[in-house]
Amino acid sequence: MNVDQRIIEKIVRKVGTYLADNYGKAIKQHLIDGTHYDTIHDKIASDIYQKDLAKYYPDIQFYSEEFKDHIDATKPYWIIDPIEGTTNFARNIPFFATQIAYVESNIVICSAVYLPILQELYTATRGKGAYCNGVKISVGSVANLNQAVVNVGKGTGVDNLTWWGNTMSHLAPLTRTNRLYGSTGIDICYVASGKLDLHINHGSHNYDYAPGSLIAEEAGASVTNFSGKNWQLTDSDIVISNTKLVKELFTRCIPLITK
Repeated sequence: MNVDQRIIEKIVRKVGTYLADNYGKAIKQHLIDGTHYDTIHDKIASDIYQKDLAKYYPDIQFYSEEFKDHIDATKPYWIIDPIEGTTNFARNIPFFATQIAYVESNIVICSAVYLPILQELYTATRGKGAYCNGVKISVGSVANLNQAVVNVGKGTGVDNLTWWGNTMSHLAPLTRTNRLYGSTGIDICYVASGKLDLHINHGSHNYDYAPGSLIAEEAGASVTNFSGKNWQLTDSDIVISNTKLVKELFTRCIPLITK
């Protein structure tokens, strides 16, 4: 099915405007599964996506962080995270995004990640490159880990926190420095645009990874799982870097953090 990237951008900007209008207000977070929080705005933003996408593409299935209904993965579907970085949004920290990906045959075809406060719109269509606000982007060229600015993300479970601590203890001495933004979508887009050199994550979900994964790939990044195979929507771990870092990364780091 042909999906118009312009429609995706129009809708993601609409959701971003809604979030920006409600940013900075008193926002109550709700614990929904023992480790994960959301707000009323996550649900409202998800509803905007679902309603507007149905106007243009009524036959495409809808899956989001807030609407985990069963889908037939053999048919096209949207995968959406209405607020990627909900805690940042609720705490008046501007590093949050809203993001969407269109999937066919379990392959991301096009996507968008929008940072409404920073007004950065990252987009990609498979085979056509990656862009930020219409300007083509590409990964950085750092070739050695000791010069790399890295980012390590994680899921919300206690086991993921243990993994994160272990990973940072191994990775920090090998790299230049690290930056943590609290939003997987932003982390991945920042690798895609050369702001960061490496993103490693374990335990997050496909709606966290999917939109940014295509943007990174189209920007020239290596996008794999911990086994070094091409990342798939069913993978709970991801490694994104420029291709110059891949060999050293998998030789020196990945064996340590996957034990």
